Amino acid sequence: SSRSSAGGNVTTTAQLRGRYTHDRDQHFDKFLEAQGVNWVLRTVATNTKPDMEVNVIGDKWTLITHVAIKTLTWHFRIGKEAVIRGPDGTDQQAIFLLHGNTLVQENIGGVASNVKVERHFTKKGMEQVMTHLPSNTVGIRFFKRETTTY
Repeated sequence: SSRSSAGGNVTTTAQLRGRYTHDRDQHFDKFLEAQGVNWVLRTVATNTKPDMEVNVIGDKWTLITHVAIKTLTWHFRIGKEAVIRGPDGTDQQAIFLLHGNTLVQENIGGVASNVKVERHFTKKGMEQVMTHLPSNTVGIRFFKRETTTY
């Protein structure tokens, strides 16, 4: 269905859909360090080059993150609480909000509740801005949009 309860959502979600490949990071190690992640796990995390997929069908969103050793698949609806599995295998409550071309992830309770994630989408790619709220430490992962040929 192409109906939309708010003007522009169909166009916006169509612009966000797609595959994104990791390009580079900015201060990602400092962000992980602020969270208390040990050196070994920080090194592993900073060496991962994830690919991401964003799918939207109606009001059902799917965010898939592919890394060499695992795939994380999150299903959610904008404005509704969802359970997502973190990279460490633990479940986390989160709510996703959409502000223009920015998908905001607010974690509720649990170990990741001190982190806010904003995914800013452009025609060329996506910037995943992660903020450790207590220290205001920001790490950014940059992704390029894959061009699709039909």
